Amino acid sequence: MSRDFLVIWVAAVVIAAGFIAAIGWKDPSIYEEYPDDGWPDIGEAEIVFIGSSLTAHLVPVAEPASGVFGDHRLAAMLAVPGISERMTTRLLAYANDSGAKTVLVEINAYSQDYMEYSRSHPRLGEPFFSSRLARSFQELGARLTLNFKRLLFELPPAQLNFYKHPVDGGKSALHFQAVAPEDYYRLLPLEPAHPDELGRLLERARSTSTEVVFFLPPRPLSAVKLIGYAEFERIIEHASELAREFRVSLWYSPAGWPDNHFIDIKAHVNARGRERFLQELANWYGDRE
Repeated sequence: MSRDFLVIWVAAVVIAAGFIAAIGWKDPSIYEEYPDDGWPDIGEAEIVFIGSSLTAHLVPVAEPASGVFGDHRLAAMLAVPGISERMTTRLLAYANDSGAKTVLVEINAYSQDYMEYSRSHPRLGEPFFSSRLARSFQELGARLTLNFKRLLFELPPAQLNFYKHPVDGGKSALHFQAVAPEDYYRLLPLEPAHPDELGRLLERARSTSTEVVFFLPPRPLSAVKLIGYAEFERIIEHASELAREFRVSLWYSPAGWPDNHFIDIKAHVNARGRERFLQELANWYGDRE
Protein backbone atom coordinates (compact mmCIF):
# COMPACT_ATOMS: atom_id res chain seq x y z
CA MET A 1 0.00 0.00 0.00
CA SER A 2 2.75 2.41 0.92
CA ARG A 3 4.62 1.57 -2.30
CA ASP A 4 1.52 2.26 -4.40
CA PHE A 5 1.04 5.53 -2.57
CA LEU A 6 4.67 6.48 -3.31
CA VAL A 7 4.21 5.69 -7.01
CA ILE A 8 1.06 7.80 -7.13
CA TRP A 9 2.80 10.66 -5.31
CA VAL A 10 5.80 10.60 -7.70
CA ALA A 11 3.49 10.43 -10.71
CA ALA A 12 1.55 13.43 -9.40
CA VAL A 13 4.77 15.41 -8.97
CA VAL A 14 5.90 14.55 -12.50
CA ILE A 15 2.53 15.51 -13.98
CA ALA A 16 2.52 18.77 -12.03
CA ALA A 17 6.06 19.56 -13.17
CA GLY A 18 5.08 18.86 -16.76
CA PHE A 19 2.05 21.10 -16.45
CA ILE A 20 4.17 23.90 -15.03
CA ALA A 21 6.70 23.47 -17.82
CA ALA A 22 3.92 23.50 -20.41
CA ILE A 23 2.25 26.72 -19.26
CA GLY A 24 5.05 28.49 -17.46
CA TRP A 25 7.96 28.26 -19.85
CA LYS A 26 7.20 31.53 -21.60
CA ASP A 27 9.33 34.17 -19.95
CA PRO A 28 9.76 37.13 -22.31
CA SER A 29 13.32 38.37 -22.62
CA ILE A 30 14.07 42.01 -22.02
CA TYR A 31 15.62 41.96 -25.48
CA GLU A 32 12.41 40.94 -27.24
CA GLU A 33 11.24 43.05 -30.14
CA TYR A 34 9.26 46.06 -29.00
CA PRO A 35 5.76 46.74 -30.39
CA ASP A 36 5.28 49.43 -33.00
CA ASP A 37 3.03 51.47 -30.73
CA GLY A 38 2.58 51.95 -27.01
CA TRP A 39 6.20 52.94 -26.33
CA PRO A 40 6.81 56.68 -26.00
CA ASP A 41 9.14 58.12 -28.59
CA ILE A 42 12.08 59.87 -26.93
CA GLY A 43 12.73 61.80 -30.14
CA GLU A 44 16.13 63.49 -30.14
CA ALA A 45 16.50 63.40 -26.37
CA GLU A 46 19.96 62.39 -25.18
CA ILE A 47 18.95 62.27 -21.49
CA VAL A 48 16.21 59.85 -20.38
CA PHE A 49 14.66 59.45 -16.91
CA ILE A 50 13.16 56.01 -16.14
CA GLY A 51 11.03 55.17 -13.11
CA SER A 52 7.67 55.14 -11.39
CA SER A 53 5.19 57.88 -10.53
CA LEU A 54 7.85 59.23 -8.16
CA THR A 55 10.05 59.91 -11.18
CA ALA A 56 7.14 61.43 -13.11
CA HIS A 57 6.83 64.05 -10.37
CA LEU A 58 10.59 64.63 -10.11
CA VAL A 59 11.18 65.39 -13.80
CA PRO A 60 10.80 69.14 -14.50
CA VAL A 61 7.56 70.18 -16.17
CA ALA A 62 9.33 73.02 -17.95
CA GLU A 63 12.87 72.00 -18.81
CA PRO A 64 15.47 74.76 -18.24
CA ALA A 65 16.64 76.50 -21.42
CA SER A 66 20.13 75.10 -20.89
CA GLY A 67 18.85 71.57 -20.19
CA VAL A 68 18.61 69.64 -16.91
CA PHE A 69 22.41 69.48 -16.61
CA GLY A 70 23.20 72.84 -18.18
CA ASP A 71 24.66 71.26 -21.31
CA HIS A 72 21.70 72.03 -23.62
CA ARG A 73 20.85 68.35 -24.14
CA LEU A 74 17.17 67.46 -24.48
CA ALA A 75 15.59 65.22 -21.83
CA ALA A 76 12.71 62.73 -21.98
CA MET A 77 10.90 60.53 -19.46
CA LEU A 78 9.73 56.91 -19.49
CA ALA A 79 7.67 56.35 -16.33
CA VAL A 80 5.12 53.68 -15.42
CA PRO A 81 3.00 53.76 -12.23
CA GLY A 82 4.29 51.15 -9.77
CA ILE A 83 6.99 50.12 -12.22
CA SER A 84 8.42 46.60 -11.81
CA GLU A 85 12.04 45.48 -11.94
CA ARG A 86 11.51 43.76 -15.29
CA MET A 87 9.82 46.79 -16.85
CA THR A 88 12.56 49.07 -15.54
CA THR A 89 15.15 46.90 -17.27
CA ARG A 90 13.11 46.74 -20.48
CA LEU A 91 12.84 50.53 -20.58
CA LEU A 92 16.56 50.84 -19.93
CA ALA A 93 17.17 48.59 -22.94
CA TYR A 94 14.70 50.65 -24.97
CA ALA A 95 16.42 53.93 -24.05
CA ASN A 96 19.79 52.45 -24.99
CA ASP A 97 18.43 51.19 -28.32
CA SER A 98 16.89 54.61 -29.00
CA GLY A 99 20.23 56.39 -28.80
CA ALA A 100 20.09 57.98 -25.34
CA LYS A 101 23.50 59.06 -24.05
CA THR A 102 22.63 59.45 -20.34
CA VAL A 103 19.93 57.31 -18.69
CA LEU A 104 18.88 58.08 -15.12
CA VAL A 105 17.14 55.07 -13.55
CA GLU A 106 15.07 55.08 -10.36
CA ILE A 107 16.71 52.26 -8.36
CA ASN A 108 13.66 51.44 -6.22
CA ALA A 109 12.42 48.58 -8.41
CA TYR A 110 15.78 46.81 -7.92
CA SER A 111 16.45 47.62 -4.30
CA GLN A 112 13.31 47.87 -2.16
CA ASP A 113 9.73 46.79 -1.62
CA TYR A 114 7.02 49.20 -0.54
CA MET A 115 4.74 47.88 2.19
CA GLU A 116 1.65 49.69 3.39
CA TYR A 117 0.45 48.95 6.89
CA SER A 118 -1.52 50.36 9.76
CA ARG A 119 -0.06 50.69 13.21
CA SER A 120 -2.56 48.16 14.56
CA HIS A 121 -2.06 45.61 11.74
CA PRO A 122 1.51 45.84 10.44
CA ARG A 123 2.36 44.00 7.25
CA LEU A 124 5.90 42.73 7.67
CA GLY A 125 7.84 41.54 4.65
CA GLU A 126 9.93 38.45 4.19
CA PRO A 127 13.47 38.33 5.66
CA PHE A 128 16.13 40.08 3.60
CA PHE A 129 18.11 36.88 2.91
CA SER A 130 15.06 35.27 1.24
CA SER A 131 13.94 38.30 -0.76
CA ARG A 132 15.34 37.19 -4.13
CA LEU A 133 13.82 33.72 -3.81
CA ALA A 134 10.48 35.17 -2.70
CA ARG A 135 10.42 37.62 -5.60
CA SER A 136 11.26 34.83 -8.07
CA PHE A 137 8.36 32.73 -6.77
CA GLN A 138 6.04 35.71 -7.04
CA GLU A 139 7.02 36.22 -10.67
CA LEU A 140 6.69 32.51 -11.42
CA GLY A 141 3.22 32.46 -9.89
CA ALA A 142 2.14 35.48 -11.92
CA ARG A 143 3.56 33.94 -15.10
CA LEU A 144 1.83 30.60 -14.49
CA THR A 145 -1.48 32.33 -13.82
CA LEU A 146 -1.21 34.41 -16.99
CA ASN A 147 -0.25 31.49 -19.22
CA PHE A 148 -2.96 29.28 -17.71
CA LYS A 149 -5.51 31.98 -18.54
CA ARG A 150 -4.13 32.08 -22.07
CA LEU A 151 -4.94 28.39 -22.42
CA LEU A 152 -8.57 29.02 -21.49
CA PHE A 153 -9.29 32.49 -22.83
CA GLU A 154 -8.21 34.80 -25.60
CA LEU A 155 -6.65 37.57 -23.57
CA PRO A 156 -6.25 41.08 -25.00
CA PRO A 157 -2.68 42.40 -25.14
CA ALA A 158 -1.51 44.00 -21.92
CA GLN A 159 -1.81 47.77 -21.78
CA LEU A 160 0.99 49.89 -20.36
CA ASN A 161 0.00 53.20 -18.86
CA PHE A 162 2.88 55.58 -19.38
CA TYR A 163 3.09 59.08 -18.05
CA LYS A 164 3.15 60.97 -21.33
CA HIS A 165 4.48 64.16 -19.77
CA PRO A 166 6.05 65.18 -16.45
CA VAL A 167 3.49 65.62 -13.67
CA ASP A 168 2.97 69.10 -12.25
CA GLY A 169 2.66 68.54 -8.50
CA GLY A 170 1.82 72.20 -7.93
CA LYS A 171 2.54 74.01 -4.67
CA SER A 172 0.28 71.97 -2.38
CA ALA A 173 2.18 70.43 0.51
CA LEU A 174 1.86 67.32 2.68
CA HIS A 175 -0.10 67.88 5.89
CA PHE A 176 1.10 65.15 8.19
CA GLN A 177 -1.78 65.65 10.60
CA ALA A 178 -4.16 64.48 7.87
CA VAL A 179 -2.28 61.24 7.23
CA ALA A 180 -4.51 58.18 7.71
CA PRO A 181 -3.31 54.86 9.23
CA GLU A 182 -3.36 53.17 5.81
CA ASP A 183 -0.85 55.74 4.57
CA TYR A 184 1.88 54.39 6.86
CA TYR A 185 4.47 52.17 5.23
CA ARG A 186 7.84 50.51 5.54
CA LEU A 187 10.59 49.98 2.99
CA LEU A 188 12.07 46.49 2.77
CA PRO A 189 15.48 46.09 1.07
CA LEU A 190 15.41 43.54 -1.77
CA GLU A 191 17.93 41.99 -4.12
CA PRO A 192 17.25 42.15 -7.89
CA ALA A 193 15.45 39.02 -9.08
CA HIS A 194 17.21 39.14 -12.46
CA PRO A 195 20.71 40.51 -11.78
CA ASP A 196 22.30 38.78 -14.77
CA GLU A 197 19.95 40.50 -17.22
CA LEU A 198 20.66 43.87 -15.67
CA GLY A 199 24.40 43.21 -15.65
CA ARG A 200 24.43 42.23 -19.34
CA LEU A 201 22.41 45.28 -20.26
CA LEU A 202 24.70 47.63 -18.34
CA GLU A 203 27.71 46.11 -20.11
CA ARG A 204 25.95 46.66 -23.43
CA ALA A 205 25.28 50.28 -22.47
CA ARG A 206 28.96 50.77 -21.65
CA SER A 207 29.95 49.28 -25.01
CA THR A 208 27.81 51.91 -26.78
CA SER A 209 29.08 54.73 -24.52
CA THR A 210 25.67 55.13 -22.88
CA GLU A 211 26.02 56.48 -19.35
CA VAL A 212 23.65 54.91 -16.79
CA VAL A 213 23.03 56.62 -13.45
CA PHE A 214 20.88 55.34 -10.58
CA PHE A 215 18.93 57.69 -8.33
CA LEU A 216 16.96 57.15 -5.13
CA PRO A 217 13.92 59.46 -4.87
CA PRO A 218 13.89 61.53 -1.66
CA ARG A 219 11.40 60.83 1.15
CA PRO A 220 9.42 63.25 3.36
CA LEU A 221 10.88 63.81 6.80
CA SER A 222 7.65 62.59 8.42
CA ALA A 223 7.89 59.33 6.46
CA VAL A 224 11.51 58.87 7.51
CA LYS A 225 10.50 59.32 11.15
CA LEU A 226 7.74 56.71 10.76
CA ILE A 227 10.03 54.27 8.98
CA GLY A 228 12.80 54.91 11.51
CA TYR A 229 16.16 56.58 10.89
CA ALA A 230 18.09 53.30 11.19
CA GLU A 231 15.86 51.54 8.66
CA PHE A 232 16.00 54.53 6.30
CA GLU A 233 19.80 54.50 6.45
CA ARG A 234 19.76 50.75 5.81
CA ILE A 235 17.69 51.32 2.63
CA ILE A 236 20.20 53.93 1.43
CA GLU A 237 23.19 51.72 2.22
CA HIS A 238 21.60 48.76 0.44
CA ALA A 239 20.95 50.87 -2.67
CA SER A 240 24.55 52.11 -2.52
CA GLU A 241 25.86 48.54 -2.33
CA LEU A 242 23.80 47.54 -5.37
CA ALA A 243 25.08 50.54 -7.32
CA ARG A 244 28.67 49.61 -6.44
CA GLU A 245 28.03 45.98 -7.39
CA PHE A 246 26.81 47.01 -10.85
CA ARG A 247 29.44 49.77 -11.17
CA VAL A 248 26.85 52.54 -11.55
CA SER A 249 26.88 55.95 -9.87
CA LEU A 250 24.03 56.65 -7.44
CA TRP A 251 22.45 59.97 -6.43
CA TYR A 252 20.53 60.05 -3.14
CA SER A 253 19.69 62.41 -0.32
CA PRO A 254 21.14 61.19 3.00
CA ALA A 255 18.23 62.65 4.98
CA GLY A 256 14.50 63.21 4.59
CA TRP A 257 13.31 66.41 2.96
CA PRO A 258 10.83 68.82 4.60
CA ASP A 259 7.20 67.80 4.24
CA ASN A 260 6.46 70.99 2.30
CA HIS A 261 8.46 69.53 -0.62
CA PHE A 262 5.83 66.78 -1.15
CA ILE A 263 2.15 66.40 -1.94
CA ASP A 264 1.76 63.13 0.00
CA ILE A 265 3.63 60.90 2.44
CA LYS A 266 4.42 58.41 -0.33
CA ALA A 267 7.09 60.83 -1.63
CA HIS A 268 5.51 62.43 -4.71
CA VAL A 269 7.14 65.86 -4.82
CA ASN A 270 5.50 69.20 -5.54
CA ALA A 271 7.04 72.08 -7.51
CA ARG A 272 9.32 72.97 -4.58
CA GLY A 273 10.61 69.41 -4.27
CA ARG A 274 11.08 69.09 -8.02
CA GLU A 275 13.12 72.29 -8.15
CA ARG A 276 15.35 71.09 -5.29
CA PHE A 277 15.79 67.66 -6.88
CA LEU A 278 16.82 69.13 -10.22
CA GLN A 279 19.28 71.53 -8.56
CA GLU A 280 20.90 68.91 -6.32
CA LEU A 281 21.04 66.34 -9.11
CA ALA A 282 22.64 68.83 -11.52
CA ASN A 283 25.21 69.92 -8.90
CA TRP A 284 26.05 66.30 -8.05
CA TYR A 285 26.31 65.37 -11.72
CA GLY A 286 28.66 68.26 -12.46
CA ASP A 287 30.84 67.66 -9.40
CA ARG A 288 31.00 63.94 -10.17
CA GLU A 289 32.61 64.63 -13.52
